[in-house]
Amino acid sequence: RTPWVRRAGTLLAAADREGPRCGTPGHVPHPGLLTGLSGIGHGLLRAGFPDRIGSALLLNPSLGAA
Repeated sequence: RTPWVRRAGTLLAAADREGPRCGTPGHVPHPGLLTGLSGIGHGLLRAGFPDRIGSALLLNPSLGAA
């Protein structure tokens, strides 16, 4: 397993124990893609399916898209 996948597993275990921590003051949950819950989900999907989930910042379709 790659270091990225191991790190994602560690972060997922912490989120399971303590809840997700958004990148906002006080870690207040919000739905945003860059620092919110959507971003957490997107990052985990990219870790699990790097060949199918593209970067939201590059605005490119994923490699698996038609």
